[in-house]
Amino acid sequence: MKRSWWISLLVSLLLLGGLAGGAYAVLTHQPAFYLQSQPPEGSQRVAASLEFERRLIELINDTTYSKTWKFSCSTEQINSYFVEDFLKTQIAKILPNRVHDLRIQFLQDELKLGFQYGEGNIKTVVSMHAKAWLAQRDPNTIIIEMVSLQAGAMPFGIKAFHEEIAEQLRSQNIKVLWYRKDGHPTVVLKFQADRREPSFHFKRLEIKQGQFFIEGETLDPAAPK
Repeated sequence: MKRSWWISLLVSLLLLGGLAGGAYAVLTHQPAFYLQSQPPEGSQRVAASLEFERRLIELINDTTYSKTWKFSCSTEQINSYFVEDFLKTQIAKILPNRVHDLRIQFLQDELKLGFQYGEGNIKTVVSMHAKAWLAQRDPNTIIIEMVSLQAGAMPFGIKAFHEEIAEQLRSQNIKVLWYRKDGHPTVVLKFQADRREPSFHFKRLEIKQGQFFIEGETLDPAAPK
């Protein structure tokens, strides 16, 4: 990302300054959820990754050929996929070079997302605690409330990245609106923003302990009934 270099710069400046020991501990801190979400190596991790990939392919086919579609996965399945097969995908190739080792933890009505940022000895875990739900009056809109955002153990604001995030999402035909909810930065994502009549609707989004679920329907007249 265009502005993501600031994390490396911040780490470097603090380590070169008189706060080296404390700064290093703060910025290299790894949240408990991030460590817990690392699936152990072995056949179970491989199987969980393959199951996630199977469900993803099924979702793509269903959104193309079926009237209704749904997708669900567990914390274990998505994190196994990140380790085993994600790096082979086209999506992984568009991530910034210094972003790697993604992890997600699904909790009741919320989630935690983290990734390693940096190279060599200068790196930190960027983590986000968020809530997500569907807009009540707009079936093509997802709302994400960012409860906290940290680099290591140090909180930081997302305001500097608002426009960059919006620009990336707009390129995918997603309209972005920022506001604050209970003091937290919150983003409204409206899909297929340039279409008067969208081709799909979200019907349900649910996050439970260890599980994620989303369901929708295809509105394209060409889709099977």
